[in-house]
Amino acid sequence: MHVDRLSAALLAAAAVLWSAPAAAQTRFAWPDTAVDVSQYTTVEDCTAAVVRVREGLTRHRRRTVWRDTLPWNPREPMDSLPAPLVETAQRCTARFRAASVPLADYALVLPLFLTAGRDADAGVLVSRRLAALDASRSTKADAERAAVMDTIFRVYLEARPARVAAAESLAVRLRRTTARPLRADPAIHLLDMYMQLVYRARLVEDTALMRTRAAEVVALLDSIPAAERPAIEDKIGVAQFNLLAYSALAARTGWQAALDSLRKSTAAFIALQQSLWMKASGERPDALGFPIGKRAPVLAGDFRFGPDSASPQIPVPGKVNLIVFLGDMCMEVTPESHFPPTDACLPTMATLRRLAARFPSLAITAVDHTYGYYMYLPPPAPADEAQLMWKSLAAHRMPGSLVVSTTPFWRLPAPDRRRIDSEKIPNDTPYSFGKSWAITAGAAFLIDREGIIVYPTGSITRESEHQVSDIIEILLEREHASR
Repeated sequence: MHVDRLSAALLAAAAVLWSAPAAAQTRFAWPDTAVDVSQYTTVEDCTAAVVRVREGLTRHRRRTVWRDTLPWNPREPMDSLPAPLVETAQRCTARFRAASVPLADYALVLPLFLTAGRDADAGVLVSRRLAALDASRSTKADAERAAVMDTIFRVYLEARPARVAAAESLAVRLRRTTARPLRADPAIHLLDMYMQLVYRARLVEDTALMRTRAAEVVALLDSIPAAERPAIEDKIGVAQFNLLAYSALAARTGWQAALDSLRKSTAAFIALQQSLWMKASGERPDALGFPIGKRAPVLAGDFRFGPDSASPQIPVPGKVNLIVFLGDMCMEVTPESHFPPTDACLPTMATLRRLAARFPSLAITAVDHTYGYYMYLPPPAPADEAQLMWKSLAAHRMPGSLVVSTTPFWRLPAPDRRRIDSEKIPNDTPYSFGKSWAITAGAAFLIDREGIIVYPTGSITRESEHQVSDIIEILLEREHASR
């Protein structure tokens, strides 16, 4: 009996539910997930929001335009930021007042203000931070002042568009407020700041400004007491100090003066560059650890690929040669691979393709050595590894040839059996000159048709492409004129 009553109750309930008026029904609505960055209350949250938007825009741009494979445009450092990024920074920082934001957060707030286009507020914040510094001329005060100004300087210079004038004013202020004679720590900061300004002038191809700023670096170097130089060399390295001094002297001399000497003769160009190096490093003429003017060592290659693979030797005699030491910058990309290339590989390969298209008679050779592994594959034999390297470069349409040497190695005793490569890498060792020219990934050497090194560069980049092109053009013009 109770079963009948339960069934009747269920039927009645069902009737009520199904006969409820339509007006009582509620349609499901998705919650509003839009992020309102204006409600963010901390500097850290705003920084994270701006980073997220920047990374999203960067990912989108990489899918549409590979900007790093395009020729260098000197206007790039002064390009404006995308509107969505600027708007995010503006909305998120609207609650922050430059006159009251905690100084402990200045290193985070300053780039946010610049991204938002709040340059006046950025200036107020910087003034507050500098006013809080110890104004004495003690060693500790000098070091703190240099560190803070260096941080602000980098934020200004790395902003988009770069605030070069504001960065330069900081360098000038640090130079004026630092005790004399210069000590090691502030000297290092000052040298780095002024060399950054030299490099920035080179990027925008303002040769007059580059020479002016380089002259300031040379004056700084001359003002450093001899007793402080060992401390500077100890902190940044002798090689780095020599390269810095040489770069400053070369920039002050001017790129056009260097090209004019090369048009006269290779000997004139070598004499100019060697004189600058001797002044920068203090080395004797008979003991120069400097590649310009040296005969290019013949490359040792157990495996050769490409158009010049049958040449009796490389650099190819009678041709202008460009030798590029790749390291392993491109080895993770094969036609079958979905792995992304490194940041250096794509622009380097694109630059080499442009150079080859512009100068068809240029002999381009990439140099590498075996590592005992390749990506996720079982350790291949040296010949197989070299073949995979060539396959990777073919995927990038690298022009020219490839020379691969077998790296000597030994193994730890069993059961470890770990591979330990020799420190003397074939080709890397003979192309490392003195203490200042160690081979790194991307290092390149331009060699004239007599086999003399004319121009070494730490890397082949889109920013330096025009300088490399200038040298190649002159060398090829002389080669054609001699025929």
